[in-house]
Amino acid sequence: KPTGDSDNNEVEEDGLQLWEKVKEVEKNAKKQGALFTIDTTQEIISDFGVEFIVSVSKALNKKSTRDSDKSNSDKTKSDDGGAKKNPFLPPEKHLLICEIMKTHNLVFNKFNVVDYHMILSTIDFQHQSEPLTVSDFAALWKVIKNMNLLAFYNCGSLSGASQPHKHMQMIPLPMTPRLQDTETPVDHAIFSSSTS
Repeated sequence: KPTGDSDNNEVEEDGLQLWEKVKEVEKNAKKQGALFTIDTTQEIISDFGVEFIVSVSKALNKKSTRDSDKSNSDKTKSDDGGAKKNPFLPPEKHLLICEIMKTHNLVFNKFNVVDYHMILSTIDFQHQSEPLTVSDFAALWKVIKNMNLLAFYNCGSLSGASQPHKHMQMIPLPMTPRLQDTETPVDHAIFSSSTS
């Protein structure tokens, strides 16, 4: 059903139809210059039996060390001292894939390190430090139930969240050619510990 303009349709039940929409919107966003993939190389780092996939960007070496010394309160301010713009209110039109259940928007991560890195944000402002709700899980399930995605939620600044507006993130599986289609780097550690 349309939810405003004709390009913003609520997701259909068919996951294949949603995946086609994801591919179409990504192609258009790149064409419009609205979506940027950061050039990285992947490294595998093993720690206590878990293989971590680390994407390393040479461009980050150019960042000033002064940037890393900023406190969390500084992260909510723009370079000119004003409040940072909330990228989810409203989302950029070329990054918006669709509305989910009239409670969430499915958008692309504007600066991604993997293709099809999606964000599921609440339509109304809710704080990223709040726990996920039944509504959040229902919207997430609508998206991932028919697609091979890994979803995660950084709850608050201690978990690495830098955007105060509540959002979950999703990336396609497999995360690297070394892994099978639905495998994540922690699967081996989880399944080997559950059998001991």
